[in-house]
Amino acid sequence: MNNSWFSQLVHIDDENRSEVKVDKLIDGWKWFKDSKRLDDVMDFFARYVKKLHPDRYYKKTLQVDWGTLFLDMIGPSDIAYVICLIKNSMHIWTRVDMDGDQEGGTNKARPLFTSCEGKNRKFGETIWNKDGMAYFKRGVNAWKPLFKDEALKLELSNAWEEWSSTKGQK
Repeated sequence: MNNSWFSQLVHIDDENRSEVKVDKLIDGWKWFKDSKRLDDVMDFFARYVKKLHPDRYYKKTLQVDWGTLFLDMIGPSDIAYVICLIKNSMHIWTRVDMDGDQEGGTNKARPLFTSCEGKNRKFGETIWNKDGMAYFKRGVNAWKPLFKDEALKLELSNAWEEWSSTKGQK
């Protein structure tokens, strides 16, 4: 994983990163809708999912096909991937590592789904373990119905437009 790209996606100084409800997001947006907390989903999209692609990608897409919705530019795998990235390291961000300042500390927090220690990277192989891949697939399957159902997609897109023009401007 490219650390500079990851640090741009999840800023070190981002106070809200530990507030992301990854275990709710991985199961789709229905809980947020039912709980009247769609703002959490919109904030997640703006703060994290939008950063998967550079701004020039969105600009170019809109120039080619004006009126394209944000949800047309991302997919369920994008959302699931970002959720997995956050879940993978969230416990490291929130944990107070007692051995961090001591020499020879071996009790450091490790990522949940990835480990590159002692492995040579090989083309076509992933560093994600089985739990990470299962978590990712769970997310893709949970978000896929939204992208297949045009009425739901339009509903979430309208919520995105409303949120981005009001609360997203802060």
